[in-house]
Amino acid sequence: MEREELISLLADESPVNKACRAALGAGAAFRVWDGAVPASNLAGTYRAREQITRDRGIPTLGSRLPSRRSTRWVNSRCESAG
Repeated sequence: MEREELISLLADESPVNKACRAALGAGAAFRVWDGAVPASNLAGTYRAREQITRDRGIPTLGSRLPSRRSTRWVNSRCESAG
């Protein structure tokens, strides 16, 4: 997927999509995976990221993280590496 295509898919004006568009527009690295994964597979990673961000005093947009036992599936579309 091309960068501009991904930016255009993040069209709504939610704070998260605005931040994602800004990061991508500034050249942040990203990867796109095809398909869904269990939300529980992502819970530990996002919990750690949230804690590291808060520990560094960086404001966050907040999150509703799935539990490690969640049976929900999510589409993992954008993973910013920078």
